[in-house]
Amino acid sequence: MAAMLTVIFWITLSGANYPSRLISNGLFRMQDILTELFNNIGAPDWLHGLLVLGMYRVVAWVVSVMLPPMAIFFPLFTLLED
Repeated sequence: MAAMLTVIFWITLSGANYPSRLISNGLFRMQDILTELFNNIGAPDWLHGLLVLGMYRVVAWVVSVMLPPMAIFFPLFTLLED
């Protein structure tokens, strides 16, 4: 069982890199679009900093870093439990 858990951890850590990179690229491309939108509508810098560079960037990092490993690990761990 320990060997199977080790394999699951290895699959999770090595397999999450590619989807994490794809999600990160997509979300941060959206950040650039939002920045350009805020510049075009003439929004103040403090509002851009709060919404785009603050809230959006934090959510984008959390989603791109945490979602792929969780999406891989939990289904595989469920199979191990069964």
